[in-house]
Amino acid sequence: MNLNMRISPDGKWLAYTTTNFPEKSQNPIPLYQMDASRVCLISLQDNQKRCLAPTPNENPELIGWKKDGKSVFVADQEGISDQIYEVSLNGEKATKFTQGEQSFQLAQFNAAGDAIIYSSQNLQTPAEGYITPIDRFLPEKITSLSTPNLPSHLSIEKVKWKSKDKKFDLEGIVIYPNSSQEKTLFPLMILLKDYSSQSTLTYLGKLGSIPLSPLRLLRKGYALFIPTRRGENGYGVQFRQALYMELGKGDFEDIMAGIEAVIEGKKVDPTNLALWGWGYGGYLSAWTLTQTARFKTIIVGQGIANLISQIGTTTKPDFLEAVMGGPFWKDLKLWDERSPISYVKNMNTPTLLQYVDPGEVIQKSQGEELYFPLNTRGVATEMDTYVMDGNELNKPHMALFGIQDLENWLEKYFVAPSSIKTEK
Repeated sequence: MNLNMRISPDGKWLAYTTTNFPEKSQNPIPLYQMDASRVCLISLQDNQKRCLAPTPNENPELIGWKKDGKSVFVADQEGISDQIYEVSLNGEKATKFTQGEQSFQLAQFNAAGDAIIYSSQNLQTPAEGYITPIDRFLPEKITSLSTPNLPSHLSIEKVKWKSKDKKFDLEGIVIYPNSSQEKTLFPLMILLKDYSSQSTLTYLGKLGSIPLSPLRLLRKGYALFIPTRRGENGYGVQFRQALYMELGKGDFEDIMAGIEAVIEGKKVDPTNLALWGWGYGGYLSAWTLTQTARFKTIIVGQGIANLISQIGTTTKPDFLEAVMGGPFWKDLKLWDERSPISYVKNMNTPTLLQYVDPGEVIQKSQGEELYFPLNTRGVATEMDTYVMDGNELNKPHMALFGIQDLENWLEKYFVAPSSIKTEK
């Protein structure tokens, strides 16, 4: 249950979100934000319970009640974007309230209950505060806290492809830098984010809590690709549940198929590819290191190398055990098969390892398990450790150190911007 509860204006109902509702099918990953959830109501007069219609993604976050008490507003993700929905108490289908593609945060009603205030951003616009009346979506910007610093010549495109097993329609964002040369074939960096309930539409100029600055990479002449993979939020519960006992398999194939879709656009150099990942994306980077020699270099950020030793060192084992179908002794072979460390002989790509110490969920020992065989076998590798609490570099100067280490590595082991190929 999400305890972000709201009492109706007339004081008769308590609204809340929960994964425990009568008509739910038996899903294999019983974790909040991966399981199906609904907004449900409890009568404060007789304790009777009822649940409202689902949002398309079935992962709503309750915002509040409409003043007339006949509906509630919720936020949920739709594809790569966040949306706000109105859900009626009369059982009707959830109605999308917002329009466009954006990333919402901190949505709430104003004191009068006749408007929604929220923070919104997208790839090209930094986060600002907005307000809209609740009778129709008419957003008005009410803050001016940031100055956009993106070059005007960036090209942002959406690419779509079919998963290898034909189960899902996938999409991703490709961002191309400016080039004075015609028919430029850009070196391509693939960015694999951590598992998150938030959309990918974070402002490109933001210095976040991970050692990555997309804007600096674009200014150096790299094209960037942010692919969608099964298990992520925004595409429904079946898409999230498809990660069940499929770590490193279906999601890896989704990413590789997406790269091929980008290459088909004939704007990137297929011989100059680099892969970056953080958190669960770091695990996928480590897995990719063992599955293909397609990349010039791979960056593993706070990634898992050994699923079994991860369980013994993490403070949060629930996610891994849930998606793997239970504790490791239930299926030791599967846990071993999905651990990158089991394929040491396949590790031949120059690899940068970046870890926070002590990590909140993933410890630096996971990186050390990768560094030892890579270094011993003579593969170009470097391990950078950033000493601070948490699983991310939540202090700007530490994030900047990590960004500089990443860029120094790319200058050594990835194509230099001055050597970008042009199509003949």
